[in-house]
Amino acid sequence: MLILRDPVVTAAWQFFPAWMWVAQAAHLFIRPSSHYNTSGYWTVQATFIFTFITSAISHIAAVWAIKDLALLRDLYVPPIVPPDPATTNLQLAAHVFFRWDAVFTMGPSLLGTLWFARNAKQVVLITLWNVIATVVVGPDAAVSGVLLWREWALNGAPEEPKVSKE
Repeated sequence: MLILRDPVVTAAWQFFPAWMWVAQAAHLFIRPSSHYNTSGYWTVQATFIFTFITSAISHIAAVWAIKDLALLRDLYVPPIVPPDPATTNLQLAAHVFFRWDAVFTMGPSLLGTLWFARNAKQVVLITLWNVIATVVVGPDAAVSGVLLWREWALNGAPEEPKVSKE
């Protein structure tokens, strides 16, 4: 919505919650939870892999298409000082709003991934992942990557060896 500035795309995104409801209803119709008592691990992992790939592709495509760091900053980094209301048009005000909206939605999401850490080492690794992955593949893919790891860890990943201090 920030790059294309296409009213059709913006209007289509307004129905995103309804699309998610339809997708969930279709999934439960095809595979009702009461009929299957097996784990949904692979379904969840496939969903996170799909979101990682699509998020990464869209981020990389946007960065590749623009290639200008100053323009990328102007498109995605919100201004610290708000624009002057006397000289600001509606389009600029909406753009500033969307940039701040991205900060206030993706920032807490990235910060929230730190809750999945079980120790200080994992906090550091998740923090490094979030910083590097946000730049390389985008913040949405960074969150999907952490969620992939979390599901893997919850589903029986080998634990780190305990070091005894004898």
